[in-house]
Amino acid sequence: MPLQALSRIATDIIGKKDDSIIQIAGILLLHLMLITGLIQIFNRFIDISVGLYWVGEITRTTLVFLTLVALPYLFKHNLDISFLPILERFSNETYNVLILVRNILLIGFLVIMVQSSYLSYYQVNSITLPTIRWFYIRWIYAVMAVSFGATIVYVISDTLGKLIALASTDGVETDAGDDHV
Repeated sequence: MPLQALSRIATDIIGKKDDSIIQIAGILLLHLMLITGLIQIFNRFIDISVGLYWVGEITRTTLVFLTLVALPYLFKHNLDISFLPILERFSNETYNVLILVRNILLIGFLVIMVQSSYLSYYQVNSITLPTIRWFYIRWIYAVMAVSFGATIVYVISDTLGKLIALASTDGVETDAGDDHV
């Protein structure tokens, strides 16, 4: 029973956050990347006397931020690239066990990534991007750590839901986990 309560609390915390904020952030980052990429392309054909070396840095950095924002969102909605179509051929119980193993491996990987981001954050100190002196590289590592941490929270919530589903006598999935037909 405490396991189920903990899973419901984690699901409520994640479920109450509005996905539209993440969608808006993703759309804004995508448009920023598009605009800076177009500026870079136009600069190749129309020579502007002002140096626009920073445009490429902004485009690449925006791509990194877009990936970090999208990772937890895609995983939450089962839109990530994975082996889920293969798993759908298994029975419900086998499916839950294999997803549980996947989640445990993913949690281990994410913990390593959070630790790496944390160590890198303190190692780079005041290093900036070469063409954007005000943009510190440690900010990227901070966003990475937060993104990986958010994914850990969701994966733990999903894992708790799978454990509850496996522990239940009739094998009916609770609302904390994914639905599998």
